[in-house]
Amino acid sequence: MIACPEMIIIGAAGRHVGKTEFCCTLIRRLAADHSVVGIKITPVDEPLGTPPYLVTEESASSSDKDTSRMVRAGADKVFWLRTSREHLADALPHLLQRIPEKTVMVCESTSAGAFIQPGIFLIIRAKGAEEVKPSFALLSHRADRIITFDGAGWDFHPGQVRYTDGHWHFEPAAAATKEGEA
Repeated sequence: MIACPEMIIIGAAGRHVGKTEFCCTLIRRLAADHSVVGIKITPVDEPLGTPPYLVTEESASSSDKDTSRMVRAGADKVFWLRTSREHLADALPHLLQRIPEKTVMVCESTSAGAFIQPGIFLIIRAKGAEEVKPSFALLSHRADRIITFDGAGWDFHPGQVRYTDGHWHFEPAAAATKEGEA
């Protein structure tokens, strides 16, 4: 298990639950006070060759790709890791070596939660959804919070997550509302 206390992982139980928007909202908030690195991890089925992973840095902000959205949200750097699930544990150190120590990281991935001990691990699940990704079934017990998405918003807002004095923590909903973020 790789300890990454500066990282928050946002995963999902399924598709179309606002995971990227949650990440981008969080990046916008954090970028005002911190250098932030956005990370997108995508498990792939096809072989990638040698090495069996691909790490790219996103610089374009004009496309609709999730990584471009993170750039637009204010991340100083955004990395996209693509690898098979079987090589994820081997690929993660190659990604993390590109990021300076003590850098705040917002990571969009569920499967990374099997190999990284982040400061906070959140998983978003669609309200009433019965079908879930295998990674959710394996990792939901490790999540610090499971957030419900009702099709329009979440029952827990990104404004309720803080990074201060080198630690992640949760704020009450009233604190986020006070700032006009809920």
